[in-house]
Amino acid sequence: MPGPAHRAGGPCTVGGVDVKSAGREGAGTRSAPVAVPLLRMKLLPAFWYLVWPTGLSNVFQSAVEWTVLRFLGTLGPAVLGAVGLSRNLLMWASAPLWALAVGAVALAARYRGASDEERVKATVLNSMLLAVTVSGAIAAAGWMAAPWLLKVMGARGDIHASALVYLRWLFVGTPFMINYFNCLMLLRALGEARTALYIQAACNLCHLALTYLLIFGPGPLPALGVPGAGMAFALSRLVGWLLGLGVFLGGRSSVVLTFADFRLLRPDIAILRALGRLGAPNLVENWAWSSGRLVLVRIVVATATGGVALSAYTVGTQVEGLLMMAGNAAAMATSALVGQYLGAGSPRTAARATHLVARVCGVSFGALGALLLGAAPQVAGLFSRDPAVLAYSASYIRMLGVTSVFYSLIMVYAAALRGAGDTRSPMYVSLLNIWLVQVPLSWLLGIALGWGPAGIWRAIGCSFVLQCAMLIWSFRRGTWARVAL
Repeated sequence: MPGPAHRAGGPCTVGGVDVKSAGREGAGTRSAPVAVPLLRMKLLPAFWYLVWPTGLSNVFQSAVEWTVLRFLGTLGPAVLGAVGLSRNLLMWASAPLWALAVGAVALAARYRGASDEERVKATVLNSMLLAVTVSGAIAAAGWMAAPWLLKVMGARGDIHASALVYLRWLFVGTPFMINYFNCLMLLRALGEARTALYIQAACNLCHLALTYLLIFGPGPLPALGVPGAGMAFALSRLVGWLLGLGVFLGGRSSVVLTFADFRLLRPDIAILRALGRLGAPNLVENWAWSSGRLVLVRIVVATATGGVALSAYTVGTQVEGLLMMAGNAAAMATSALVGQYLGAGSPRTAARATHLVARVCGVSFGALGALLLGAAPQVAGLFSRDPAVLAYSASYIRMLGVTSVFYSLIMVYAAALRGAGDTRSPMYVSLLNIWLVQVPLSWLLGIALGWGPAGIWRAIGCSFVLQCAMLIWSFRRGTWARVAL
C-alpha cells in the first residue's frame, strides 16, 4: 500500500498510483493534463468560485421547497404531517445512493487535482453505472414496502392515506433524483459549479410549475392534490437527470462522454471498490442519521399533541433545510478544495482552506441565526395558519437560530474529512451523536419528563453543539491528510 500524502512537491498517491509519474510507462495510458483553475487561485477566490453558484442554486431550491410545502399546507395539517413522514422515509431508503455520491466526489476531485483525466472520466462513468443500478432496485423495493413502512412509523387515518400516495410517487422518482444529484455532485467536484447551477435552476423551475399545475389544476387541468405533488417531484427530477446527462454528452463539461462510452462501458473494479470503500462508512452514517430521524418522528408522534407536533416538526425541518442547503454549498466547496489540494500534494493548503471556509460560515450563519431568532413566528406563518402548529414550529425555528453556527461548522468539517477520503471519522461522530445523545435525550425530555415537543427541540439543539465539537477535534487530529484513496 502506498504511503501517505505529502506536502506540495512530494509524491502523491491516488488509488494506489503515484500521480506525479502516472502515465510514464507508456503512451496513451492517461490523457493530457487539463487546466485546473482552482489550484491557480488564492484560497478565498477559489472558495467563492465554487460556493456562489452552489449557494445560489441551493437557496433557490429551498425557496421552491418552501413554496411547495406552502401549497401542500393549504390542503390541511394532516397533509403536512404526511409529507414530512414520507420525506424522512425516502431519505432513509436512499441512504446507499447518497453514500455513492460522497465516494464519487472524493475520487473525482482527487484525480482532477492530480490532472489524471483518464481516471476522472472512469470515475464519472462508473459512478453513473452504479447509481442507475442501485437506485432502480431501491425504487422498486420502496414502492412495494410503502404500506408496511408507514405502518411501522405509526401513521394512521388521513396522514396514512396521504402519505401512502405521496411516498409511492417519491419512490417512482427516486432513480431520477439520485442520478440527477449524482451529476450535480460530479460537476461540482470537477470545479464546474456554474454548470450545476444552470441544471439545478431548470429542475427547480420545472418542479415549481408542475407542482402548482398538478395540485390545483388551473383551467382545464384536473386538481390532483397530494398525488399531483408527488408526480411533479418525479417528473422534475427526470428533467434534471436528462439535463445532467446532456451536459456530459454534449461536450459542455471538461469530461466529455459519448453514447459509445456507455455502450462499451466495462465496470472498473478498482474504481468500484474505491467507491464502495469510501461510501460504506457514509452509508452507515446516513442510515444511522435517517433511522434516528425516523425514531424522532415516532417520539414526536408519541407526545400528547401527536399530529400537531408532527406538522410542526415538518415545518421546522423544512426551515432546517434552508440551513442545510446553505451549508451544503460551503460543504461541497470544501470537499472539492480539499480533494484537489490533496491530489496536488498540498495537505497544508487543504487545511487552510477548511479553516477559511469555517470562519466565513461562522459569520454568515451567525447573521442568519439572528434573523431566525427574531422572525421565528413570521417564518412559521409561511407554512401554516393553525395556532398550535405555529407555536411549536416557531419554537423549533428559534432552536435553529441559537445553534445555526454550530450547524454550519458540522457541515464544513465533515465535508473536509470526506473530501480527503476519511469517511470513517464523520461516521463515528454521527453514530455516537444520534444514538447516544439525540434520540435518548429526546425521549427523556419529550416523553419521560413530559416536556413535549419543546423538550425534543432542545435535545436536537444540544446534539448539534456536541457533534460540532467532535468533528472539529477529529479534523485537528490531522489523520485525514494521510489517507490514500
